Amino acid sequence: SSHLHAQAPNLDSVKQELYKINKRFDSSAYLGFDVHIRYFSDTAYGKYDYEEMTGKYILNEKNIWYKMGDLEYVQNDSFAYDIYHDEKTLVMTRDSISSKSSLFPLKEFVDSMLTWYAASYTISLRDEDDYRVIEFTTEDTLAPYRRFAIYYEPTTYYPDKFEMYFIEGNQIPSSVDYLE
Repeated sequence: SSHLHAQAPNLDSVKQELYKINKRFDSSAYLGFDVHIRYFSDTAYGKYDYEEMTGKYILNEKNIWYKMGDLEYVQNDSFAYDIYHDEKTLVMTRDSISSKSSLFPLKEFVDSMLTWYAASYTISLRDEDDYRVIEFTTEDTLAPYRRFAIYYEPTTYYPDKFEMYFIEGNQIPSSVDYLE
């Protein structure tokens, strides 16, 4: 288990790993992975709202299916369907997602977040069970994510799981352990 901090050579090697994952992601005909999001928002009087969502994505050539919270999205070569289960609403459009990488915030993360926030993040690269994990953590309240982790197969670079923790407002409540 090695720790990489925001120093140029190590940061470059982490960027290379991320680009390989993104390339695998965008070039794969068939892919399935999980997403886990934890979201904290600061409300009045220092109270915090906490929301947690787990989602599943399945990509099959140009067909895409994902479910995140009460939203389900289905796309084939002709139509895209947004299904809002709580509202019992279905929206069908001819618009479709042109690139699989637009479903996945990795490219944006590498290009913008590391450019602006690299010094704020502690970056670790470790092996966990059968996966390699790249993890970005910070206490910087201005950074968009408090934690962003990617679990992937180290030999094929297939992504398995993404975890993102967002905090809106000043500080995360000290009584909540968000790095479980």
